[in-house]
This record gives sequence, structure tokens and C-alpha cells, in this order.
Amino acid sequence: MAPAPDAARGPARTPASPPPPPTQVKRNVYGVCPELPKPRRIPREDVDTCDCPRAPAPSPAPAAPSPGGASSASDTEADTPSRPPARRKRAPADLTGCGADCMNRSMNILCDPRTCPSRGSCGNGPFHTRPLPKMVLRYTGSRGWGGFAGEDIPRGTFVGEYCGEVITPAECARRMQQAKAEGDPRFYMMELSGGAIIDAKHAGGWVRFLNSCCEPNCKAERWTDAATGEARVGLFTTRDVARGEELHYDYMLEHQGSSVAAQGYRCLCGAPSCRGLMDPKADRLRNRGRRVEVEWEDEHGHGRFYRGTVAHYQAGTGEYTVVYDDGSAEKVRLAEVNYRWLRRGAPERRGPPDPRSEDAMLSYELEWREWLDPRGEDEGSQGEDGDE
Repeated sequence: MAPAPDAARGPARTPASPPPPPTQVKRNVYGVCPELPKPRRIPREDVDTCDCPRAPAPSPAPAAPSPGGASSASDTEADTPSRPPARRKRAPADLTGCGADCMNRSMNILCDPRTCPSRGSCGNGPFHTRPLPKMVLRYTGSRGWGGFAGEDIPRGTFVGEYCGEVITPAECARRMQQAKAEGDPRFYMMELSGGAIIDAKHAGGWVRFLNSCCEPNCKAERWTDAATGEARVGLFTTRDVARGEELHYDYMLEHQGSSVAAQGYRCLCGAPSCRGLMDPKADRLRNRGRRVEVEWEDEHGHGRFYRGTVAHYQAGTGEYTVVYDDGSAEKVRLAEVNYRWLRRGAPERRGPPDPRSEDAMLSYELEWREWLDPRGEDEGSQGEDGDE
């Protein structure tokens, strides 16, 4: 999945040179760090297999073009010189198996071609075997190089896999420090799991060129490969994208959450809701750790306040993740419910007081008034005492 040669020739054709193309890979590269060896194939009998209807046996067909053969005219048309080559000769319309009802798909598990009952018609196969929409690499000026749709792309379309070298957090920190010392502002880190990070700077695929946007039309999703059990990251469109429109996703939400990587980097997407910075603290940690009481109706229809702590904020949806004192958690749009902020240190309450007990109700009334936080909504990303 390489950028087009024309796009990489440099100043003769563009106002600035594109970043040096990395080694092009179809999937993640393991073994860079000894702690993260290459995943091995899982025995067939242990693979997570869906229960989709079995596809009929394939009928005889003309021999397919040999690998590496000449591209069709549509693949080399003049107005899309930088389109990455299609990996499959079949059209997406042929991949009708393992659709929305597929058990594996519903759990973000990629089917193993060895065991999938849909056989060659599986539409939920490994990322590196899927057809790709037409995409074009163009220079965007202040935001560097970006990927653009070379055709109309429907919502939910797979755009490409974010792949590269899989490294440890320690190696990630070392590389970030080295880049900082060398004055290199580019970073291509994306968290794969708790102890693994993808670095697409030296080895990667086409989607590494996609820019960030505060109102993205793509999103990154983490999937599990049934054949090996490894985690993989795919980018999918979140709405219909018109030909010529730039493809982008939100770095703050998707990339490795390191202040070294993102803090202080200005966002130049130009979206109406642009945050101005690619700092993961700017929104994600909004009000994190603050104590809050949220009102919900009980079984009798009476409003009761439940106490908890803010764990996370999702800027795209305006939802807070609140962990209640009884151990339960849920996502809440505070703008749509009654709530009140309490100061840090407010005592834990595993539930509202018994409304039949006047003493309990009075004690509770005095308590929440004592701990009421007069600040109200906090636009900042830190706690009351300035700590995270």
C-alpha cells in the first residue's frame, strides 16, 4: 500500500517534499522489541469461528491475473496518480458473507479464512486481504501531506489498516525523545494495547498520511485477528465521504495518549469545533476525578441523587463516564440530567438515603450542602487541587 511515485518525487511537482516513505508493510511488524514476538497461528480447532451460513462451493472460473501483473487502466488513470494499488481482484460487492449478523463481526473479531464458513465470500476477513477504496495523496500546505477520497466512499467503509512496528512503551518514549532531540515534529504512534504501541514512522501503510481533524469522517477501531489472537487497528469512514474530500480522524482520541507526543501541537484542521491543540488532556481528562451526584428516578418515579466520580470525558459525544460509589458505571450526558458537583473528599455513599427516614434525609441534606462545589462546570483538565 505505497504512496504513488509521482507524489514522492519532491519539489519538482509539489511545494514541499513529502516525508520519506517508510518501508511499506501490509500488517504489523513484530520482533523489533524482544518482549513483543510475532504472534503465532492458533490451531484450527481453537479459532473463534462464526456461525454464518456456509457458502456454496466455488464454481470453475477463469484463471486470475498473476500477482504483480499489470494494473487495469482504471488503476492508473491520470487524475489519481497516488492511489494505492487494490489488493484484491474481486469487487467489494462480491464479499457478501459474514455481514452485520456475523457473530465475529459483532465482537470486532476478524474471521480466519481457514475456518470461516463463508469461505471466499467472507466480508469480515483479515484487514490485509480486503479491497480498498481509491485514495489520493496530496500536499495540504500547513498540515503537510494528506489522504483524499478518489471516489465516493460510503459510510462504514474500510479505509486501511494502521500498521507499523510494534514496540513497548519504553521504546516509544526513547524514540520520542530522539525525535525531539533531532527536531523532528512528526510522530506516528498509536496505542495497540496496554503494553504495545504501533510506530508507523519507519514502516507503515497508506493511512499513516491521514491528518487529524476535530470533526473527523473516519475512526480507528481495534479488532482481534481470530487466526493469531493479535490486536489490529482498522480505519473506517463514519459518514459518506465525497470524491475529492480529505479523509481524517481525531489523533487525540486515537493516538498514543502521551503528552510528549501531542501536548503543545497546534491543530490546524479548521473545523468549527476545533480544539486548537492536539493535547489529549484538553478534553479527555475534563473534570476527571471530580465528585458528582446525578439524579435518576427510582422505581416509584421519585428523583434520587446517586454519588460517584468522573473517570473520563468523551468530547465527540459530550458523555462523562461516571463510576458510582456502589461500583457501577455508566456514560452520562450531564447536560441532559440534573446533577451537582461536590468537592473532592466528599464521603462515599453507596446509594441514596432511605426517604422514609427523616433523620437520614436530614443528615444527607446537610452533607451534600457542606460538600457542594461552587465552581460548577470546570472547563479545565485537572482536579480541584491542580493534580491530575
